[in-house]
Amino acid sequence: MFCSSSFTRLDGPNPNGPIYFLPVGVDFVSAAQWGLIATSDWRACYELSEEVLHPDPKICSSSLQTIGQDVADGAKIHGRPDLLIGFSIGTVPATIAAKQFRSRLWSFASADRGELMIWSSRKARHIRAQAERLGYRQQDFAYWLRDLNPIDCIDGIHSDSRLVFGTFDRYVPFSRRLRLAEKAAGHLGRDKIITLPLGHFGVLLASRWLQRWWLGYAQPAM
Repeated sequence: MFCSSSFTRLDGPNPNGPIYFLPVGVDFVSAAQWGLIATSDWRACYELSEEVLHPDPKICSSSLQTIGQDVADGAKIHGRPDLLIGFSIGTVPATIAAKQFRSRLWSFASADRGELMIWSSRKARHIRAQAERLGYRQQDFAYWLRDLNPIDCIDGIHSDSRLVFGTFDRYVPFSRRLRLAEKAAGHLGRDKIITLPLGHFGVLLASRWLQRWWLGYAQPAM
């Protein structure tokens, strides 16, 4: 285990397995119980701190870059990661790393841009309010998060990647999903973009069956 102000990294039993990036506030034990960790052959799991979604955009940017550097340091030891799996806000560092290594990405409940999410998502309203009290505006987040948004990175990921969205996701507004899905479809093909008739948490929970299906463990049971 390695801890920093931005994340806690747990190292798994298989250096060739997937790397997981959990939602903010979700620990490994809970993720395993909910089925987000769908294989025992994982390489690493990142528990993200609230610095990833901070009212100071400089801290958001620094945190994401710190996670990316840690993944890069791990690659020097174990080699290029083959598969990165991200959930909710964890899709951001997962997509950044997937672009860096041109790795496969399985992205569950992602959005296109951080600054637009903070200014439009009901889930991030308190972050926006705190940021505005500190004197920050949307354009400040746009500046500090440039090149760190999923939509900025999606063209660089491996073509055998998949993005999963929820039709009834109330935390990720439709426009934030649509723009990312459209750009990803141009790179991956529309068959790699999956929209389920579920909400935000439903998509995360459904990932268990999708992961096991894609890993070849079982057929989907949904």
